[in-house]
Amino acid sequence: MFKYMDFGADTALNRLVVAGSHDAGITEGNSHAKTQELGIMGQCVCGARVFDLRIAAFEEGEKLVYRAYHADGILKSKKSSDIGDGVKKGGTVTKLRPGGAAGLMLTTILTDAREFVSATGEFVILKFDKCSNWKVIAESCCTVLDDRLYTRGGNINLKKQGEVGGSVIVTFTSDGLTDLDVNWINDAGLVTGGKPNGVPAILGIKNLYKSQGNGYLEKYHGVQYYGKGGVTRDDWIKNKPKMNVEKQSELVRSAKANCDPDVMGMVYVTTTGALDSIKERDKESWKQKRILPIFEMCSLEAREVIDSRLPKNVSRGSHASGPLLKSCIPNIIMIDFVDPDRCKKIYSLNMASSTELSEWAKGENYRGNWQGIYERV
Repeated sequence: MFKYMDFGADTALNRLVVAGSHDAGITEGNSHAKTQELGIMGQCVCGARVFDLRIAAFEEGEKLVYRAYHADGILKSKKSSDIGDGVKKGGTVTKLRPGGAAGLMLTTILTDAREFVSATGEFVILKFDKCSNWKVIAESCCTVLDDRLYTRGGNINLKKQGEVGGSVIVTFTSDGLTDLDVNWINDAGLVTGGKPNGVPAILGIKNLYKSQGNGYLEKYHGVQYYGKGGVTRDDWIKNKPKMNVEKQSELVRSAKANCDPDVMGMVYVTTTGALDSIKERDKESWKQKRILPIFEMCSLEAREVIDSRLPKNVSRGSHASGPLLKSCIPNIIMIDFVDPDRCKKIYSLNMASSTELSEWAKGENYRGNWQGIYERV
């Protein structure tokens, strides 16, 4: 297993390229819903560090169980009674429409994340989005993660690995933060573990895409990124993987033009849709003609920085994760069906020296150069 900590405790998170798991908890369901084969521990061991999670409550017998979900269209929800554990009166119970799927249990997800960071000293970021019963999710995170929950607050983009290593960073989108009551907010305005003066427990995660990159805050408590996921149209669109490469390329160019250098770039090697198999689309996305342009985006950005900003006293062989190049490479590459080979390809982008990336961008022996870097991991 490779470790991101090998790049040094002083390396900021926005200087790394890491694999992210899209719909990380959906290990079950039909071909239109299932997005992962491995559980969270298996995905962590492969190399994923950012996990996209949607959690809802489901009635299973006489109990309410919190699971990851994948839904086609809008969730069918109803207010719960006092049955089961965890959801009190007024909570929301979910029933999926046909084609949806319920996946891993929340407690299993959290336990795997805790055990992984405890054993390795690596970091993990959990991104909760489009969930129901946010307070229950927050309580579970605090209880299950316990002393492995990251509680220092601050701008995660700028945090160094040594500051977050061995921790699970829990982030909620604005909907989730707003849904927590005042008992979760301390005097500094941070979301705590349910105690008014407690330590920060739940951080925010903010996508700057809709604001065209504006709105970056140096003192924001959480993660700030720029990106947008896969092509969604079905029917007459027969080559969604190709369209996604074009879409992601445009997003990277837009981020470069509009975003603060410290914003994290997020690229999706994913396509969505209800009319065909996710796995078949995914295989097409990882063919050489589709995946190489993703890496080429990284190399083109790196070469521009090298040519325009590299001081004469700095070696051209310095690593891509060095301070000069922190803003020129997408930081999080979201993928379906996390496996060791894919994560190794993404990890290898941190191994490329400036010179090698420049050669990629020129198109000279492109495949050979990339293969050499990949084999060094």
